[in-house]
Amino acid sequence: MKISKLSKEEVERLQKEGKLRQIHFYPVEDVLKPRGSMEKESVGMYLLEKLEGNFDHWSDPKYADNPDIGSLLFHLKSNLDSECQAAWNIFLQKLNNKPSRKKHD
Repeated sequence: MKISKLSKEEVERLQKEGKLRQIHFYPVEDVLKPRGSMEKESVGMYLLEKLEGNFDHWSDPKYADNPDIGSLLFHLKSNLDSECQAAWNIFLQKLNNKPSRKKHD
């Protein structure tokens, strides 16, 4: 069953019956301040910590081979985009290979 084909009333009824969970989309300003159920769902803080660690590593002044800041930011963003896309693709592949999952039409 596609959720987009359901009426608002049907969605609300299914949610009350516990047959449909509501997925929350977060405003950008809330992503890095997760609270409640957002803490379980959010990967924003993890990504921020990894980005800061990578930036610190590649901008450490004790090394002579540091890239310029513009190049470093470009590469960090490119890597972030490609790694997130790869992780998403692997997640979907694993999800589709689980025999116990119900597939919605």
